[in-house]
Amino acid sequence: MATLIAAADYKTLADYYSSARDRVLLVNDDLFDAVYSVVLLNEIMPEVDLLNSLWNTYLNAANLTETPNSILGAVRSLNAHVLVRGGYDDINEYFAANTGLPLTIDATWQSLSEDVGYDISDTYVV
Repeated sequence: MATLIAAADYKTLADYYSSARDRVLLVNDDLFDAVYSVVLLNEIMPEVDLLNSLWNTYLNAANLTETPNSILGAVRSLNAHVLVRGGYDDINEYFAANTGLPLTIDATWQSLSEDVGYDISDTYVV
């Protein structure tokens, strides 16, 4: 029984979480555009009826995008898993040991990993 996740599975999970984070950021942009569209109406009653609710929705989404706390636990766990179970000193050593894939991640995963204390070299970012 394997004690360490396969490099291909690590990449798959990293890609899923990166994609989810990127989509959250896009949602925030869409919600801001909705608010801006109401402002551009330049009609008092639609603005009164809609602006406050749409703005609050945007602010709630903005809070999620500014601090991705809801997914940082998973990012931390995946990186800790490969270090502890694989006996690596850092994530870059894990990536270097799995050159057959090759193991590369996107900038979003790199950023999320850095947010939880795991620096990933630009060498592994596509």
